[in-house]
Amino acid sequence: MVQTGFMGGEENMTGIIIVRLCLGMAIVCWVAGALGYATARRRTGMGLLLAGGACVAGLLGYMWITLGRPPLRTMGETRLWFACFLPVIAVIVHFKFANRMLSVLILALASMICVRDLVDPGAFDQTMMPALKSPWFIPHVVAYMVSYSSLVLAGVCALYFLLAARLRKKELNPQQGEIVFNLVQIGFPLMTVGMLFGAFWAKEAWSDYWSWDPKETWALITWLAYAAYIHLYWRKRSNLRWQMIVLIIATVALVICWMGVNFLPSAAQSIHVYGS
Repeated sequence: MVQTGFMGGEENMTGIIIVRLCLGMAIVCWVAGALGYATARRRTGMGLLLAGGACVAGLLGYMWITLGRPPLRTMGETRLWFACFLPVIAVIVHFKFANRMLSVLILALASMICVRDLVDPGAFDQTMMPALKSPWFIPHVVAYMVSYSSLVLAGVCALYFLLAARLRKKELNPQQGEIVFNLVQIGFPLMTVGMLFGAFWAKEAWSDYWSWDPKETWALITWLAYAAYIHLYWRKRSNLRWQMIVLIIATVALVICWMGVNFLPSAAQSIHVYGS
């Protein structure tokens, strides 16, 4: 018998309230933290950043216990992991670059993700498809979510740097290139590991390492796009502006791979669509 999870039914209003409360608290902490960073109160910003991350991490722990499965099945659940790992990246950025605007961008991105889940949290239930009951499932998704948090942030920073340079009529500087490349250095290896874990999972679940499923095809396109950016970065003669543009294109491919593939007509036959 299929059991209904804490998001499905009036008898589970307590669970719904906890979800919304945790997300609301995380949003408040991150918005206040962004204001702290914007006004040069770095310690306040860092404290609120960590407090918001703790709210999302606590929510994921609560969901894991309540659902009796890792909360990684639906799009809404993966968004929570994305938002949870963003503060981890933010801590690295805080100590490595001490860039206030970069910290504000991270907190704004994390807040938007939580607002998205607050408005439409998706269907959280206890069902777990047989294909997902694999030891490769959790490391595959977690590796991807950590990589996505770093790579999407790199793309957002690249877009910000390009727009700021255009508005101020200034050239991009090497430090900006170093910031985005360092973020890609975190995310790209984890994306590669996530793809490998996914191949092992596919072999176990569907008897084939690669099937050119729409999700797999876009994953490869995304990987190649980031590889192209890294190639341009290591070519010392390459234009920094073009590096940023290629990185933004790679980020668009990543978003399509993560969220957009489900809206393609071919997604109806995809083996990677498990729930909304």
